[in-house]
Amino acid sequence: MNDQRPMRAETNGLGIAGFVISLVGLCVGGLLSPVGLVLSLIALGKQPRGFAVAGVIIGAIGSCGIIFALVALPLALAVIIGIAAAVGLTAIAGPQAEAYVEMFVVATNIEESAQRAAGTLPATIAEGAPKLNTSQVTDPWGHPYVYELTQEGHTFRLYSKGPDGIAATPDDVRYTWRVEFNGQPSRVDPTPPPGAAPPTEAPTSETPAEPPPSEPTAPPAGT
Repeated sequence: MNDQRPMRAETNGLGIAGFVISLVGLCVGGLLSPVGLVLSLIALGKQPRGFAVAGVIIGAIGSCGIIFALVALPLALAVIIGIAAAVGLTAIAGPQAEAYVEMFVVATNIEESAQRAAGTLPATIAEGAPKLNTSQVTDPWGHPYVYELTQEGHTFRLYSKGPDGIAATPDDVRYTWRVEFNGQPSRVDPTPPPGAAPPTEAPTSETPAEPPPSEPTAPPAGT
């Protein structure tokens, strides 16, 4: 009488482990997915491969998610920190910093308008920055920014009258913007407020030296 024993089904323990870990990793945000992916890849060398193949697919999906999170999270944090720093800087520096930022935006629009007009600066802010609304051309104290053209034709001044709303007082916030048409970038030069002491010029080597003292002459003989 032949002794027939039932054949034991083959199992792939490593493939099952990789599948389970990949599945759990996917449920917890992909933290364990790389481990499950590695185990499943190793288990592909054994039979049966069903759980191993499933573990590779699930582990790959979870690993892609965690890689994306590692890349996107620092970028999101950088954007949040940048916005917070800008808001904090404005809050610390006060309305003067906000006025400088707003005048920079206005000046940029005016320069773009001048470039389109072949170098001709606009006569007014409304003409040079038509896309800006009223709040963008008004300083933090509720006064409209003042726009002035210089005689040379390539420079204009923007300034805020400051908290007192009176021009040519020490609390004015001023900018001088020079428009370059030779392909060089424009430059912004802060203009000191009225009443500030002008810069002193250093002495140059061309200043004439004082003549040496003359020697006394001897009296004529016989006197």
